[in-house]
Amino acid sequence: MNEHDRTGIAFSVAIGAFVGGVAGYLLFTNQGRSALRKLRPALDEIQQELAGLGQSLQGVGGTAISGWRLFDEFVNDIAAERPRERPSVMTH
Repeated sequence: MNEHDRTGIAFSVAIGAFVGGVAGYLLFTNQGRSALRKLRPALDEIQQELAGLGQSLQGVGGTAISGWRLFDEFVNDIAAERPRERPSVMTH
């Protein structure tokens, strides 16, 4: 195992320990549960904002797809209307 792998493992263990410690504090102590109750309305609001953002992004994506289809149709219509040039036949 090289130094890069060991560093990645140590970092992952540290992050896991931190997240576990925070979760344990919030769920298993009176102070943590009180803090969690205070945070819950803010977390619910953030969740609603993210859901609204997701819906907006879906709308933008649908608009972009519609615009691309219109552009594609426009280009195809122009290509269909343009007379095709025939190669000239050279006579000697």
